[in-house]
Amino acid sequence: MFAAILSEKMVLVLVTLLGMAFCSAGIGQVAARGEWLHPMSIAASVMGVLVLGIVGAGLFDFKLPLIDSTRAATIAVIVIVIAKVVLTQVHRLIA
Repeated sequence: MFAAILSEKMVLVLVTLLGMAFCSAGIGQVAARGEWLHPMSIAASVMGVLVLGIVGAGLFDFKLPLIDSTRAATIAVIVIVIAKVVLTQVHRLIA
């Protein structure tokens, strides 16, 4: 029963939702300051679009270069989310 609930695709969805929750802090900061065209904001947005593309590929079994499985997609999403969190913290420090 738990195997169906915690399938690799479900883990990918959960990791993505967690990453989106983390992202809300950064996007709120950008919106409050009106820094939509700041290079770090643009970089974070590009990373977010990349995550969504990887998630779509992972859920629909579409193979990407270096990402050929749902597990690889999950790892890629985790790495990008960590990079986005670091980028947000750096942006906070320099602002």
